[in-house]
Amino acid sequence: MSFAFAELVRRIERRIVAELELVPRPLPADLARLDGTFRGEPARLVARAYSGPRLGYFRCVEIASRDLDIGNVLALPRVDFALPLLGIDLVEVGRDTAVVVADLSPMTALAAERERELAVLARHRPLEPLGAAAALPAWAAEWFSNAPLSVRVSPAQARASEAAVEAYATAFIELVRASVADGAHADPVAGRQRAYSAAHRERDRGLLLLRRIFDPVAADRLLREVLFPEVLPR
Repeated sequence: MSFAFAELVRRIERRIVAELELVPRPLPADLARLDGTFRGEPARLVARAYSGPRLGYFRCVEIASRDLDIGNVLALPRVDFALPLLGIDLVEVGRDTAVVVADLSPMTALAAERERELAVLARHRPLEPLGAAAALPAWAAEWFSNAPLSVRVSPAQARASEAAVEAYATAFIELVRASVADGAHADPVAGRQRAYSAAHRERDRGLLLLRRIFDPVAADRLLREVLFPEVLPR
């Protein structure tokens, strides 16, 4: 079985949109779809975004070419909820292995909240080992929780990797649905969300691939306006 990251992203997207009562959020038309080339073959990017009562910004991105399959999800709760953000990154280059990353990245320093988040995740996350660990870049250590998923998997492990990723989405939905607004933490959460996005824009070297596939000017705008917005919704 090979990977089908676009289908996985859409499945998670449908669940989060339905269960968290989200509505579409317009993106610049020239950034919602981009065409480019990868290794001499046509490549296409599609992006969709939403917001809702508890999520300020939720976006899903797919990139597909003959030798490339990427799915990326980012869910930013509204800042008056002391919630983690959901990040998912699925990357297959070629057809032999893929890197699968998912995390509920904490946006507060509240120890009790972190313990609760990890306890909810533990109830949903599969117990069996999955693939070989994929090292996270050093700059990312500040942003990940104590229980991230970061593995290199083979096509034979595709179904198991999907279940592992969906566990993070399930835990995130449960946490969001149980949350209660508390404006006391809004400013620190907003600051950390901005810093999280800035860290990706400035330090995530994997995102340089976008400039190789698509027009560099459009890729830079995509990074600032869609993937990790410079101005986050309040």
